[in-house]
Amino acid sequence: MKTYITIPEAAVKWGVSAQQVRRSCEKARINGVMRLSRLWLIPEDAILPPELEYAAVRHISS
Repeated sequence: MKTYITIPEAAVKWGVSAQQVRRSCEKARINGVMRLSRLWLIPEDAILPPELEYAAVRHISS
C-alpha cells in the first residue's frame, strides 16, 4: 500500500516552504501527486522537484 504525506510534511522533509510545495503540486511537478478535495497527497517516496533544489539549499545555508 502506497503511503502519502501532506504539503506541510513535504515542506519539512525537503526544507522548503509549504507554498513552494503547493505550487509544485498545482503545476504537476511532483510525480504521483493527487488532489482529494482541498487536500494534496504527495507520495512519501516522492523526490524533491528540480525547481525546488535551489530553494532547499538556500534555506539550509541561511
